[in-house]
Amino acid sequence: MVTGHMPNDYNRWAQKVDFAGPDDCWLWNGSRLPTGYGRFYYARNRSGGYAHRFSIEHHTGNRIPEGLYTDHLCRNPPCVNPRHLELVTPRENCLRAPKHIVHGDFADKTRNAQRPTTYCSYDECDRRVIGRGLCDMHWKRWKRHGDPGVVLKPWDSRKSNRHE
Repeated sequence: MVTGHMPNDYNRWAQKVDFAGPDDCWLWNGSRLPTGYGRFYYARNRSGGYAHRFSIEHHTGNRIPEGLYTDHLCRNPPCVNPRHLELVTPRENCLRAPKHIVHGDFADKTRNAQRPTTYCSYDECDRRVIGRGLCDMHWKRWKRHGDPGVVLKPWDSRKSNRHE
């Protein structure tokens, strides 16, 4: 048993698994994320985790080292069979991922290169958009004043010398 896992964690986990043959996918029947990965809450401190990560920790008897991902060799996200799981680096995990899945820095750069660059929609500004169709300057003005066209004037020197 892995340090930190309670004895009844495995029993709770096993109740939510549809065990098939040793080489078949063991499907997670508990709570799932929209991506299909199983969600499992550890009884020790009620921390959330993935059902497949709990599976590999329990069956190997070791915690997953920091920085490693669990790759599904069967490409079936609800599968929790430890024979279908392999610990890999984030880079290796992204390289193995299906081409239609985009992962952060390791994404296929040609996909992002096809997107047109959008520019600020206010007054033919030539700056890149950061949010709501506005560049950073117009966005800040809109947030502070409710109008992206507010022109901020420098301090009037006559008014700043009142205390003299």
